[in-house]
Amino acid sequence: MCPDSRGQQGSPAQGITGEITMTTLTMTTLSHPAYATPDVMRGVPQATLASRLKACVSLVYRVIDRQRQRRVLLGLDDHLLKDIGVPRHAAIEESRKPFWKS
Repeated sequence: MCPDSRGQQGSPAQGITGEITMTTLTMTTLSHPAYATPDVMRGVPQATLASRLKACVSLVYRVIDRQRQRRVLLGLDDHLLKDIGVPRHAAIEESRKPFWKS
C-alpha cells in the first residue's frame, strides 16, 4: 500500500499522488466495448462465420425460389390446377402472400 496525496494508504494500483497507473488504464481501455474485436480476431473459428454466411445465402435462395413457385402457380390455367388438386382461389391466395411467409 502506498500513501496517497492526503497521507492515506492507497492501493498498489495507485501512484503516490492517487493517480491511476498505466497498467490500470490499459486494462480498463482494452475491456471497453468500443475496443471489441471482430469474431475473426477473437479466435472464433472461421467455420462458424462461413456457416453463418452459408445460412444467409441459403435463406435468400429459398425466398427467391418460393416467390418463383408462387408466380408459376398463379400462371397455371384451371385445367392444370384441377390436375394438382388446387382450387383457383387457393392459388390466388398463395400468390398474394408476402415473400417472408411460408
